[in-house]
Amino acid sequence: MKPTKFALDRPVTILMAFLAVIIIGFISLQRLSLELLPRMNYPQITILTSYENVSPSEIESLISKPIEEGVGTAKGVKRITSISKEGLSLVTLDYAWGVDTNLSVLDVREKVDLLKDSLPKEAGNPIIIKFDPSSHPVMTLGISGHGELAELTRIASDKIKQRLERIEGVALARISGAVEREILISVDQGRLFAYGIPISSVVESLKSANFNFPGGKIEKAKGVVRIRTMGQFESLKDLEKVVVAKGMGKAPVFLRDVATIRDSFKERASSFMINGERSVGISIFKQADSNTVQIADNVLREVERLNRELNPGVNIVVVYNQAQFIKDSISDLKWAGILGGIFAFLVLLLFLHSFRSALIITTAIPISVLGSFALMYMTGISLNLMSLGGLALAVGLLVDNGIVILENIHRHKKDIPTLYEAAIVGAEEMHNPVIASTLAHIIVFLPIVFVKGLAGNFFTQLALTISFSLLMSILVALMLNPVLEARRITFSQISTDSHRSFESPSASSRGIIWSGKLIGIIL
Repeated sequence: MKPTKFALDRPVTILMAFLAVIIIGFISLQRLSLELLPRMNYPQITILTSYENVSPSEIESLISKPIEEGVGTAKGVKRITSISKEGLSLVTLDYAWGVDTNLSVLDVREKVDLLKDSLPKEAGNPIIIKFDPSSHPVMTLGISGHGELAELTRIASDKIKQRLERIEGVALARISGAVEREILISVDQGRLFAYGIPISSVVESLKSANFNFPGGKIEKAKGVVRIRTMGQFESLKDLEKVVVAKGMGKAPVFLRDVATIRDSFKERASSFMINGERSVGISIFKQADSNTVQIADNVLREVERLNRELNPGVNIVVVYNQAQFIKDSISDLKWAGILGGIFAFLVLLLFLHSFRSALIITTAIPISVLGSFALMYMTGISLNLMSLGGLALAVGLLVDNGIVILENIHRHKKDIPTLYEAAIVGAEEMHNPVIASTLAHIIVFLPIVFVKGLAGNFFTQLALTISFSLLMSILVALMLNPVLEARRITFSQISTDSHRSFESPSASSRGIIWSGKLIGIIL
């Protein structure tokens, strides 16, 4: 059965079906994640290994080359590059686009574990990092106040950081610009020389004195008591009492005899400033599949609560908010699409000279867009600049099919006495041309789906959203538009036995009128 005849014979079914599409589209729109750009699975893995106070040439021979040789047999690796700097080795593995880097990370980790024994013992454990463009912070907060920077650091780490990391979707709250406590031991070279103590002896004495060690267990009738030797330093006085050597008369030489001990802070590698004042910053990182805008809103609510709870002299301000930029960009694109739909309606009204016909044809725009939202939700496409850009580009194309179908129905009204038959003949006559022209538009964009690399990742969603909306516009033009056009005039020639009459005051006709009004109100 042809789609138009099926729709005209079952108008209530068709109207309810499109009403369901509208409702499902609204629900899907609420559940779609809002992002600035499409998610990208960039095929690159970096292995980072630290080896302090070692020259670049030694880093290359001792760390970079063994790692390159060990991971060179990993599956799917196209290219391996390495950077050897003082105290740091970076080995980068590039894969082909489309490779699942999550599985590749597991493969690389296994190979790195096998070669750990061949690396210097003093080197740090290799860290495997998967490149993720979405790993940049979604928000940056600044903590300022009249107190010392050390007090702001304590508040940020003990109170604010923990509260923020409990928010759903937040993966990490990283503190920057903070001061870190450091115990500085300034050794007097003259005293060491006088006592005949090498500097290495001081270092080894500190290492051996500062430790916790398990001491076994004591079994009792009612249980087991675990014993642990506690030897870690708890104060500066503990450090001062460390014996670094024995003097001439076998008298112990304490650390305080050859060095000055101060409780200070590490030299900061970075600073965080707000309005020219030294402050502490907190960068908010989101989980992989979380909604940036929703996380930002939750963080802002938590910041408001923290500002009320903290001391009056401490204030948390938003320095950077990616969600606001996303909202502004999406809003501009949304209004561009809405204005495009309004102008399309005005152009139709200008040339068709019929408000009703223009309105019927324009229904393709909201219904197709809402139907596209449902398909986007099913295929895992987020609301971003590319997907919404595709919908905005398709707005002008969505009304083409309706114009062709409706104009052909009006042409046949002059020769065919019943609007029912005129709608069937007019729509089915344009059935193949409408489908062919729409598929021609889709074929223009569809090859973008098969493009590989960075361009393919960006523009695939644009091509898919345009295709989704154009496919929905075919259904609207062939099924919904003829039903809405046919129900506006009554014809006594239509037999209720052969088909559904649009003029009969039956429950079916009342259902058609009610459904049409409901769709009109929603649109």
